[in-house]
Amino acid sequence: MMSEQEYLEMIVAERIQMILADMEGGAVMDGEEEWEKTLDGLEEAQRKAIEGYLDQTVFRQAATEKHLYLAGLKDGIRLLDWGLSD
Repeated sequence: MMSEQEYLEMIVAERIQMILADMEGGAVMDGEEEWEKTLDGLEEAQRKAIEGYLDQTVFRQAATEKHLYLAGLKDGIRLLDWGLSD
């Protein structure tokens, strides 16, 4: 069973993905197939190094997107609170 925190994390992640999909028009990454061919053509050590770097980059980007989404949500709540307190 999923904890409340895990559930909230899942909701935030899904919402971020929805927003990004809307921004990108649902398009698949350009050149994705070419990247796969390039990576497949490398020696295993080179491929693993590049894949590790890409994994870290994606992880950092996901953390940044989550932080920005939650910061925007908090700002929206504060603005709403200020507007309602008049």
